[in-house]
Amino acid sequence: MDVVPEALAELVHRAATTTPAHPGDLATVRRRWRARRRRRRAVLTSGLVALVALTGGAVPLLHGTPVDGPPAVVAGTSSPAPTPDRVAAQRLVITGTASFVPDGSDRPKVGLAAVPAAEVRPDGSVVSYRVPEGFELGAALPDGRLAGLVRRGVDRPRSPGANTDKVAIDLVLVEPGGRERRWRLQAPGERVGIVGADDRTVYLVRPSGVVVRDLSTGVEKVVLGSSVVGSDLIGPDARVTGGRIAIRSEATRRVCLIDVYDLAGGERRGRVETGPGCQFVLSPDGRSLAAVHRTRVDIREQRLGIWDVATGKQLADVPVGTVTRDPATAGMVYGLAWDDDRTVRAVWAQIPPGADRVYQVPEVMRIVSAATQ
Repeated sequence: MDVVPEALAELVHRAATTTPAHPGDLATVRRRWRARRRRRRAVLTSGLVALVALTGGAVPLLHGTPVDGPPAVVAGTSSPAPTPDRVAAQRLVITGTASFVPDGSDRPKVGLAAVPAAEVRPDGSVVSYRVPEGFELGAALPDGRLAGLVRRGVDRPRSPGANTDKVAIDLVLVEPGGRERRWRLQAPGERVGIVGADDRTVYLVRPSGVVVRDLSTGVEKVVLGSSVVGSDLIGPDARVTGGRIAIRSEATRRVCLIDVYDLAGGERRGRVETGPGCQFVLSPDGRSLAAVHRTRVDIREQRLGIWDVATGKQLADVPVGTVTRDPATAGMVYGLAWDDDRTVRAVWAQIPPGADRVYQVPEVMRIVSAATQ
């Protein structure tokens, strides 16, 4: 049968024209995909509108570069914490030896524990540093490192900076986290001290005067000779800041005289007179000097003052604390630094009356501030 009957062909043609299109054809699939996409956009838009209404507009972007959160802080380390929003012009690093009350056999120890090196940040938090045994703090570098001296072969130096025992003295640079670099610093019997530092250099005092030492090469250069200031300088008696050096030229039971010189040229810029027992530091711009000192009327009273270098005029004066006769509550200043060119901070620590244990300095410290108008 090669010929299809006409009646059968008509029946097949009629069935084909009346059968609906297959639901999976391409045109239908595309129409359904476009409809779903429109519905999803409508739902997402309405959800964002509701979220904006609930949060007052504080909606994070859902595309683009993500905003990283603060770095994680690893517990149990002595490295400096992340840099705070407000950074002080000078780092307030405190240091001090242990102070104990002479006790009998049946009496517990009372006093303050030693502070090898710790930084008091502008927000009042305290960060401890790992430093080598016998570390004598000389200066705090702006980049977070500490410069100091370590004496090898002696248990207790007779005086800060002195080398009367002819022991080896190392210049030690302590990085955040405790890593250190060392350099042999002195000739036998020579006096040496640290009076300042920046990220690339450290300022030393030697018999020849003030010496700047390059931290990368070790090359030293005299920037202010002893003949200019007329004295054999030593660390606690001088401080370098902002291209100037403050030198304690006279210290008696009644007065401290502090002269300020330019390092370049050695010209004297002014003289400041404070009470006895002064601890001092120049402002970042070198125009003001702050000092904690005792008063002439009551030598146990400690005060924080600010003076103008050019005129010697006192610009601020605030009480710090009183050194009591009881060694258990004597109190002392542990550090001094400028927040900016107008404001200075001092750390005073004193254990409370009736104490019966040894305190850590951060437990009992008090931060005293003074500012110029």
